[in-house]
Amino acid sequence: MSAMKTKAVVFDWDGVLYDSAAIYASHFNTVLARYGKTTYALPEWQELVGPTAEESFRRAGFEDTDIPEAKRQFITLTRGAPRPTVFKDTHDMLRWLKHRDITAYIVSAHPMIDIAIELAKNDLLEFAAAIQGGASPQDKIAFLQNLVRDGRYSVKADELVFVDDMDTVLEAASSVGCYRVASARGYCSYERLRRARPDQV
Repeated sequence: MSAMKTKAVVFDWDGVLYDSAAIYASHFNTVLARYGKTTYALPEWQELVGPTAEESFRRAGFEDTDIPEAKRQFITLTRGAPRPTVFKDTHDMLRWLKHRDITAYIVSAHPMIDIAIELAKNDLLEFAAAIQGGASPQDKIAFLQNLVRDGRYSVKADELVFVDDMDTVLEAASSVGCYRVASARGYCSYERLRRARPDQV
């Protein structure tokens, strides 16, 4: 897809614009160790991790009754140090899109206020036309569908790029007809992303 044709890009946050995978994998392992579960090196974790924290803990062998507390502990750890930072190329990427009048959106499971704070801290808040935080995988697909169906946005499916790092979300986005780019520096391994058959990895 050429930049001349692209009108909008929808980014996930974690693992796409925000370098959080390694730190959050470490926090996940801390919780696993507290429960006496097997811990994982980053490449193994990238094969295990699911589209939600609940699914990730389920895949790691947690009983459904233990998952809410495990998730609470994980979230508490993510609020502490060390804190992730935006990827070094996030600045250049968002500015490049703005310079070419390509609208950037961020849709993520990450809390919206945290995304806005990180963008503001890095002088990037003006480059995101909208931020939707707390988004489930289904919310992400609904956001893409609304962009191409709602006449206010004037974006056709073949003018829309979606960038995510979760295989199941990229697979689901194929129903929208947009150009799907897999970020291989985030939560899923390169092999998992390839199996999702995006347009580009």
